[in-house]
Amino acid sequence: MTYRDEKPSRPTGVTILIIMVLIIGGINLTRFVQSLKLWDLLIERLPFSPIYLVLTGLAWGLTAIGLAWGLYRGEKWAYKAMYLYSVIYVIYQWSDRLFFQDPTSRLPNTIFKLVTTFIFLGLIYWILFRHNVKEFFGEPYEQ
Repeated sequence: MTYRDEKPSRPTGVTILIIMVLIIGGINLTRFVQSLKLWDLLIERLPFSPIYLVLTGLAWGLTAIGLAWGLYRGEKWAYKAMYLYSVIYVIYQWSDRLFFQDPTSRLPNTIFKLVTTFIFLGLIYWILFRHNVKEFFGEPYEQ
């Protein structure tokens, strides 16, 4: 392998993305475990089945682990998947908030949640658009 064929070192922005994805994964895996652990209480208190919490927690947790691994390794599919993951996760979070959360508990911090959503999406896309990040994943970019 020649010097030109070697993968560039991982940019700090990619490390930040990995940490963000792992935090989301950890939160969702905790949701999965706690939903199983507190099943009887949830059945009693929720107007919907806790199976929703179990399945979404497991799905988002496992997806995050896979994506974090792809980002860590610099896989080209992970670069593209990060775009998709971030948009779908935001849609999921807001749908979950609007359809499953008690309306009285979601009101106080809606503005905060909206602002942080835009900040985190902005950060993710700013990182993904940087030329050293594109180079790390083998994506073409204009100089």
